[in-house]
Amino acid sequence: MRNLLLVYVSLLLVACNETKLEYALRRAGDNRMELEKVLLHYSQEKKDSLKLKAACFLIENMPGHYTKVGDIFERCWELNTSFLNRKQLDLYASVYMADGFYVTEDVASITADYLIRHIDASFKLFEYSWVKELPFEIFLEYVLPYRLEYERLNLWRDSLGVLKQSTEAQEAIDEYKYDASRVSLKLDAESDVSYQNSVQLFERDVRNDCHYMYLSEVFCDRIKGIPSVLDFFPYYSNRNGSHYWHNIVSTYRNSSLIPGSSGYISGKVYRRTYSHNLLLSPGKDEYIPSLFRDPFNKDVTDVYFQTRDIIVDAKIKLPSNLHYGYLCVFNTLAWRPIAIGCKDNDAIKFENMGKNTLYLPVVFRERAMIAVNYPFALKQNGDVHYYIPDTLHKQQIRLYRKYPYTKRIEFSKLFSGSLIEGSNNADFSEKDTLAFLDLEYGGYYIDRKIEMMTPYQYLRILIADRHDIAELYFWDEANELVNPVLPLSLKEGFDRNPLTSFRDDTTSLIFDFGKPINFSRLVCLQRNDGNGIYLGETYELFYYGLNGWESLGRKKATDFFVEFDVPYNALFWLHNVSGGIEDRIFTVEDGKVRFW
Repeated sequence: MRNLLLVYVSLLLVACNETKLEYALRRAGDNRMELEKVLLHYSQEKKDSLKLKAACFLIENMPGHYTKVGDIFERCWELNTSFLNRKQLDLYASVYMADGFYVTEDVASITADYLIRHIDASFKLFEYSWVKELPFEIFLEYVLPYRLEYERLNLWRDSLGVLKQSTEAQEAIDEYKYDASRVSLKLDAESDVSYQNSVQLFERDVRNDCHYMYLSEVFCDRIKGIPSVLDFFPYYSNRNGSHYWHNIVSTYRNSSLIPGSSGYISGKVYRRTYSHNLLLSPGKDEYIPSLFRDPFNKDVTDVYFQTRDIIVDAKIKLPSNLHYGYLCVFNTLAWRPIAIGCKDNDAIKFENMGKNTLYLPVVFRERAMIAVNYPFALKQNGDVHYYIPDTLHKQQIRLYRKYPYTKRIEFSKLFSGSLIEGSNNADFSEKDTLAFLDLEYGGYYIDRKIEMMTPYQYLRILIADRHDIAELYFWDEANELVNPVLPLSLKEGFDRNPLTSFRDDTTSLIFDFGKPINFSRLVCLQRNDGNGIYLGETYELFYYGLNGWESLGRKKATDFFVEFDVPYNALFWLHNVSGGIEDRIFTVEDGKVRFW
């Protein structure tokens, strides 16, 4: 029997990728017989030729796939919930847990019976019209695989399926039934992971975590025979964090939708696949970041963005043992590599780079990141501009924020038509208008000088709409801050914490200062994200030189802005020394700040 199997395998090596298949069979060790049984099983009859190709595809790409085994995974399967819910939680745990587990390699442990049953169940999906016309390579990559990440192997195709009424209804709609990207189907199992299940496993609610949500959607789509993919930004290039989403591979049109990204971008988009993608050949002792060591990340940036190739000339001599360089984006107070490029002498070529992004080119010496040139912007028109600081020539800049002004803090409309009045009567039977409080779009605070020389004990703010105020500041004629006697309901407006606010639908706010005061200035800080410049807090400004960030000094804010003398054509980073991680790098163009 062993000799017969070897004969069949030797014949199959012609049809399959010989190198990859033989490598997988060698990696199987004592489990090689199980894999060969699968190949033999589908080589008996001509009608199984496509299943044979499917088996070859699964086996030759099997090295590198494994199951994580540990306590948290056992607890996933002990939960009193549906099979589908347990499967979804196991999926998330397999990518969430970075330690506390051991692994079992698929190639060394998977059984012939499991693979055959999974392949046969997958091919039954061809009964559906939306699967029949899928290109076979799409079916192989995005429908057939028995796993998505590092979850437990089980016969989920035998346990989960589509409601019969749902498939019948879909098959009746001619305009949808042949388009896998448009079908609407219901599973024969409920998917409703509870808050209790989530907290019990992960000590937090992951149900709104984009990685969990979209990984679960991909899995549910695969059950239905829909070629669904999990794509991701390793790091945003214009804000902190990363993002995952799911899309359906259409066989005749492209989709550029990125669910849940709110307009944020990255210079690279990767897709999780079953098959191997980039195969690296690092030099001796060359360190490769984990993102690029994972062979199941496929670069699909040009599916979503306009891209171009870039060649970076190194300003330093590159060690001969380094074969690769990287492009980084600034994210969560540090440079994060998102793209890998091949070195050619002292230049590095990067392919398929997203535009409208600022990059820093680096290499790794052991695990230390070394910049090889200045940061540069790949602009929307395809131009590349390096930010080489001109330290011999300076300009003065005034900074109001350390992070981009976004739609989520746009509260300008709440103050349209508002005004402030002064009086020495509690009932405001006699009053004077001191200032209008309209907030300009793009601003996060109202700053008004009060020209009236009359002292007032009471101030009243009349707001045309509901108010959402974080802080109120009042100055007297000696430029000293003065505070009114406060009811508890307004204490958040004077706690000097920009992240707290008081909000209701009252359109009249009255403040009693206890005695008449000559007011000179009012600042009203709207509800905001805490990324402005605030009185009393200390800020440090950096610019990027070839050797890294260099400080331009620290300043304690005496107003709602800080000013610095800075070099021309430089990349900057303003950090609140008091705390916070929402910082964005920026340049100064025509005297205006441009965040990246």
